[in-house]
Amino acid sequence: MPVALTRRSLLRSAAVTSAGLAAACAPAVPEQTRSAGAPPAAGSGGWQQQWDTLIAAAKKEGQLVVQLPLGTGFRGAMDAFAKAFPGIEPEAQQFPDSNAYIPKISGERKAGIYTFDVGATTVTPMLQVFKPEGFIDPLKPILIRPDVLEDKAWYGGFDSRFADLTKTHVFRHQIQVIRSVFINTDLVKDDEIKSLDDLLDPKWKGRIATSDVTQGLSTRHPS
Repeated sequence: MPVALTRRSLLRSAAVTSAGLAAACAPAVPEQTRSAGAPPAAGSGGWQQQWDTLIAAAKKEGQLVVQLPLGTGFRGAMDAFAKAFPGIEPEAQQFPDSNAYIPKISGERKAGIYTFDVGATTVTPMLQVFKPEGFIDPLKPILIRPDVLEDKAWYGGFDSRFADLTKTHVFRHQIQVIRSVFINTDLVKDDEIKSLDDLLDPKWKGRIATSDVTQGLSTRHPS
């Protein structure tokens, strides 16, 4: 007999599409139980029925807990979720930085304690600590909504938004465009630099300033 779906399952399917850097967390479940109670894999049919079942089960439990950085903006995201899914009360578990939450979560996981359902945080702790230690469950197999799975919904396509190399656990729903080149228009005409190749012109020698690219480099865990 299939196991009842819970708010934890719903959150893994719903909240990751509205969180920043997200990873679902859940206690270990036997494979036969997970297969019987989990929603179908991405791309399979009957998603609407599964989605409705997830929402109903989540409303029955009535609450979800999301681990977040500090900031009032995240409260707005929780309010938006509560409005979209009435009957499921979101609770924000906020931490100032990774030095605060990594030891806490690591200690809880090793003790078999699960105090939050979804983490929306920076990529590095997820890749270097939580995924290698088995503290988070894969998200990809349980994302079922077609509007979430469509490549056109995401910059670079759906798979490109996963931060881990296996494209399974850590999903990035946001992208930030950073302007890396600035021009002082008091000294340079608008049409003199149209592309990066224009910076190779010898006339700009001695007139370009940049930060030290050797500083602040970090390595990425091959997860």
